[in-house]
Amino acid sequence: MRINFRIIWLALPLVFGACSDSSDADTRPATETISVSVGSGPKIDIESEDKSRTQLGEDGVSVKWASDDQIALWAVNSRSETVFSKQAFKLYHYNTDYNTAKFRGDIPQMPADTYTYYAVSPVPSESDGTQATYLIPDVQDGGFNGDWDVMVADPVKAPALEKNDTGETVQFQFRHKVHVLKIRIPKNDLGEKVSEITLAFPQPVTGRMTVDAADPDAAPTLTDGNNTLTLRFDTPKGAGDVVFAVIAPVELTAEQPVTITAICEAGESEPRDIPGKHFSEGHTTPIAYHIPAIGRYYTRLNFSLPADKGMATLGEAVGKITLTAPEGSLFDNGTNICQFTPDAEGKYTMVLKPSWTDNLSGKAVTVQYESESAVVSNTLTMPQITEFGNNDITFSVPYLLAEDFSNIIQFDYDCNVGTGTSSSSAGNKDAHLLSDKGAIGWTAARVGGETGKCIRSSCRFEGGGVGKASSYARYPGRIDSPPVSGIKSGKTVRVRVSFDYVGGQDSWMMDSNKNKGGTYGNPTFNYGYTTNSGQPNGGDNLENPVEAEDIALETDKSWNTPLSNWNTKTFLADFNSAHRISWKVNVNRIGNVSSWTGIFGANGNHYLYLDNIKVSIVNE
Repeated sequence: MRINFRIIWLALPLVFGACSDSSDADTRPATETISVSVGSGPKIDIESEDKSRTQLGEDGVSVKWASDDQIALWAVNSRSETVFSKQAFKLYHYNTDYNTAKFRGDIPQMPADTYTYYAVSPVPSESDGTQATYLIPDVQDGGFNGDWDVMVADPVKAPALEKNDTGETVQFQFRHKVHVLKIRIPKNDLGEKVSEITLAFPQPVTGRMTVDAADPDAAPTLTDGNNTLTLRFDTPKGAGDVVFAVIAPVELTAEQPVTITAICEAGESEPRDIPGKHFSEGHTTPIAYHIPAIGRYYTRLNFSLPADKGMATLGEAVGKITLTAPEGSLFDNGTNICQFTPDAEGKYTMVLKPSWTDNLSGKAVTVQYESESAVVSNTLTMPQITEFGNNDITFSVPYLLAEDFSNIIQFDYDCNVGTGTSSSSAGNKDAHLLSDKGAIGWTAARVGGETGKCIRSSCRFEGGGVGKASSYARYPGRIDSPPVSGIKSGKTVRVRVSFDYVGGQDSWMMDSNKNKGGTYGNPTFNYGYTTNSGQPNGGDNLENPVEAEDIALETDKSWNTPLSNWNTKTFLADFNSAHRISWKVNVNRIGNVSSWTGIFGANGNHYLYLDNIKVSIVNE
């Protein structure tokens, strides 16, 4: 396919300025300032959909002034002294046909003299003397942006500007210092519209472009340049569409081609070359780009949230996702970290170009989910990726906090003290951090775990003596979850907490209880929440109990009780990121009964078994 181009001279002086003040433009009136005006020469007519910015016309060669345009001025007196520099002047008037324009600015009062006036458009982001620097971006949207059309005016010698000047004293004629590409798509053989077009030049054409306001004939200089320009469209383009690109001028030979490639969802077109030429300042090159058929398919990772977008677990819809892969495993952005916002359906497609090498298959990737009130994370094991094809990957949004103790190992901290006998550690109320037991961040006193099942905490009961003169002691247990740290700092949210539980006793006690009418009592418990960041021990009461009275538990359950026979509790509370969930274990036996022969002590352990804790934000 042949791509044709022709040169169109920008026949009249064209100017367009930024729609907002530059960060370092001198827009503040100096002491004893006056408001003055300058004018511009005629401009070719153009209609623009966006009246707040100067834009290129559909013919690719014409521009006109738009509201909020600004230019920057310098004034040098007859003694070569700079009176003001890079002074911002804002458009305030243009005639009906936009052929001329007037700009107004505030300057120091000028003594009578003959001055040389310099001007550029738009106001530059940086300047050094009369050197003005602009950014020509290497990613553009296919539209025409006045921020990129750098102009330098012919110097004007004129008297001092005076207050309420009508703009006739100084009349500028501006020259374009950039080159414009007008790309028309007469036909598209990709089979679908394109989201990007890349143009690879043999020399840099984007970057930091510097011009001299005092010398409109001087060629621009380019630093921090890039050879590749990407046009990335908000709306995909197809046959009949026209797009524009702005580049720094560059002189190429016919043997230095520019390679154009179109990109769609499935892949990229076959590359096409156009001969190099002198892409000179102040000119437009029209290009008829017949998009070829697909040349290479892309590898696509189709990520999706569950249908509820996290409402069923986290409690809020996920708005942002961050993936972190191991070092050396790279996403489409060339790093091991990728952040994106799923679309309205909770989907996001990552397109991996043919240059990408698979180093993600089978890797463990940390997935961070952010909602309005929370940030939570879990781990995703990447599937074996099918290159040059579609790979569907579904996220599993976690709860705000969840624990099923599937990683717990067998251990015991004074939970199963003796069996019907006293023990030197029977009264130990110390709490322990359970992270090394498989429950990260949990703390508990009088606690034990069974591998892969759950944890339990006990209240130890010990009695001595006979009848009403007997004495007894209880040694309660306590469990505290980690803080619900997924809640964002400064946020307080309504949460729903649920957990499964059953009760039990030492086996010998369960049998005796049956024979003695349950007079050994039942394990009891209460639950609540705290912001205590330490390790509350078995002797510490619940800071915020939910139940008014302790709940009596069964006496015959154990590690091996089927989940279908467990109980579930749910409560609502207002939490911030410091809140923890707490459980306190006790027993409702109060002492000995003198008529019970041989059981005056009956020392034993009364258990709360705990599992399947879930916390989510209330979204009702």
